[in-house]
Amino acid sequence: MHTGDSNSTHSNQAVTKAILVLLLLGTVIYSFVISLHYDWLQRIPGWFFSRKESLAFPYDYGFLFFMLVFAFFVIWFVFKFSNWVSIDISLVIILFLVLQIGYGVVKGGGFESIRLKYAKAAISEELQTVCQAHEGLLSSVRNYDSLYGENFWLGTKPPGFFLFYAAIKDAVGLFRPAVLANPKACFITLTKNFAYLFPIFATIVLIPLFFIQSQLSSMPFSYASILTYISAPSVLLMTLLPDQFLFPMLFTVYLLVLTFMITKQSTLFAFLAGGMAYLLVFMSFSLLPIFGLTLFWLSADFWINRETRTLKTLFLLLSAFLGGLLLAVLVTWLFLGYNPLTRYQLAFQKHREIKQFEFSVKRIFEYGLLNHVDFMLWTGFGILFLFYVSSIRASILFLQNKASTYDGFRVAFFLTFIAINLAGQTRSEVGRLWVFLLPGMALSIFPETLNLLRKSMLSFQLFFLLQMLSTFLIFYYIRFP
Repeated sequence: MHTGDSNSTHSNQAVTKAILVLLLLGTVIYSFVISLHYDWLQRIPGWFFSRKESLAFPYDYGFLFFMLVFAFFVIWFVFKFSNWVSIDISLVIILFLVLQIGYGVVKGGGFESIRLKYAKAAISEELQTVCQAHEGLLSSVRNYDSLYGENFWLGTKPPGFFLFYAAIKDAVGLFRPAVLANPKACFITLTKNFAYLFPIFATIVLIPLFFIQSQLSSMPFSYASILTYISAPSVLLMTLLPDQFLFPMLFTVYLLVLTFMITKQSTLFAFLAGGMAYLLVFMSFSLLPIFGLTLFWLSADFWINRETRTLKTLFLLLSAFLGGLLLAVLVTWLFLGYNPLTRYQLAFQKHREIKQFEFSVKRIFEYGLLNHVDFMLWTGFGILFLFYVSSIRASILFLQNKASTYDGFRVAFFLTFIAINLAGQTRSEVGRLWVFLLPGMALSIFPETLNLLRKSMLSFQLFFLLQMLSTFLIFYYIRFP
């Protein structure tokens, strides 16, 4: 008996050491390629991001050091005083703001650097189109296809994305009328406001993420997932993009509702989840994987708890979910004249044209490799590597009939990620398009971040340090279009 326990302990220690070695080795290779051999990545067919050939701005290395020291202090504090929930969450929020804004300070210019980074990027044409528009909000939805269906950026999106910016434009226009009359003044004014407000808005995601971890896991360190999330380079460097400040928050709020639906077997939360699922897809087609995640998690949870769950309850949950979804579809159809199926078909036809997407078995595997490397570049090697480690652990527990509801989530999220790679109909640029997945990944991998070393705090600090190294390398070497 004791011999078996001893062998099991030694085996677990060996696995942990192997994971640590692979994490360190992978990060070294990741750093080597980005800093010295970025041309290896550019040889991959369809590679999207380019390397900075010259650095035209000074770096304040002292502030980078301050950012890292402050991050380590926050990690130490929330480990040491884990029961001070309000203070701990507030500190993590402040850390998230410091890390986002800090790179603007490092670059020189602070908030203006953050604004210019977005304003000079090609993707800012979305906002420029909004500033040039003269149609009312209702008219924009009803005539979206004729107005913006052929637009390079807006043609691939549902109208909710346009409405978000247009509503902000109208709200600011109440105080600054020039915003409504002059497209140039509109763009400058809105981007200046965005530089101050959106980094704050981006922190909202941490609150539902904290409560999801608290609901799903009984592990004592309930702040690991929110700290893991803010360690991703894309989360820190893609400020002012809706993929960073908006979609992860919407996804996480939906995930919180879904968590209550499954853990409490609640038809009310199922109905709310259905309605909210439609709202998310009304904002962005990138969020369509939430339907797959919902079905995968419901199925996994039903199997894990098959002795206490009933088919009747499962049917009621699915019916309530579909009821909320169909009600939301009906309301937008009647009051806004919006047909989601027509917009989806037109949007993805244009998306495939832009991405030059070809559907074949050979191409799907090529795109899978490209997208994995692309996504890893912007998440850091550590997050994607530990995500696979975590998913394998959860899958083994599932197959051994030892899985919990939390393990069911990890299996479902892993299946969702694989499905996105196989059927996502995209090719490259997923480092931006898939940022909304990072809250789910943070929830999946946080136990792994605590087990790399014997002491949980030192283990997480090591993980965070590696992620900050990745963030700096991306910031220093990679040009975002």
